[in-house]
Amino acid sequence: MYYQERQVENFQIQQSAPTVILPPFTHYPEPCICPYCNQSIVTRIKKRNGVAVWLTSAAICFFGFALGCCLIPFCLDGIKV
Repeated sequence: MYYQERQVENFQIQQSAPTVILPPFTHYPEPCICPYCNQSIVTRIKKRNGVAVWLTSAAICFFGFALGCCLIPFCLDGIKV
């Protein structure tokens, strides 16, 4: 009688890194869960004057509205980054 040896195959299970799901970026603070410590947090929004503000201000000056109207984009939070 022949005894067939069982071949043992070594399988290595690779675990992938956890997927971090971030909330969509909005202009308002949003509650979410920190992917590192799993604590419930609220995001912080910090507005800065970006390229859009400077280009809008330059365009207003270019079209002749230089009597202070070119400063309006610096007061609008909607176009800040």
